[in-house]
Amino acid sequence: MVWGRTSIGAPSGKYLIYVKKPTEPKFSNTFLEEEFENILHELGYVKEKDYFKNHWISGYNLDFAFPSIKVAFEPGATYWHTPKNVEGEKVNPYGLSPEEVYFPPIPKDLNKNKVLTSKGWVIGWLNEDFIKHKKEIAEWVHSLIESKMKIK
Repeated sequence: MVWGRTSIGAPSGKYLIYVKKPTEPKFSNTFLEEEFENILHELGYVKEKDYFKNHWISGYNLDFAFPSIKVAFEPGATYWHTPKNVEGEKVNPYGLSPEEVYFPPIPKDLNKNKVLTSKGWVIGWLNEDFIKHKKEIAEWVHSLIESKMKIK
């Protein structure tokens, strides 16, 4: 349940307390997220066991997170990861920082990457071109996860 308060209709200096109507989840699967999740499944990783979707850490949402080894993946279209009113470009289909994948990257992504990598996370960024390189992506994802598991 979510509680709210309002001064509307309440005596001066007082509030009315009420139960808010539950809202729909903010996040839903995009085509790119579904394609990436298929790669994870083909590699044998299991949702809610090995990885979690829309995992919050340090105030940031991670599309796919392996919290036990601090590995995350952010598949997303260039449109959403480059500034508005700028002709954003794809740099590489995947990389370990937003600037390796998008040009110019949005500041929010740069901050997310900086904060989380300083806390030991490895974040794999992917733009829409990753679906043209699924075998290569699968090998890259597997190697990132395995290398962090060896360190753990």
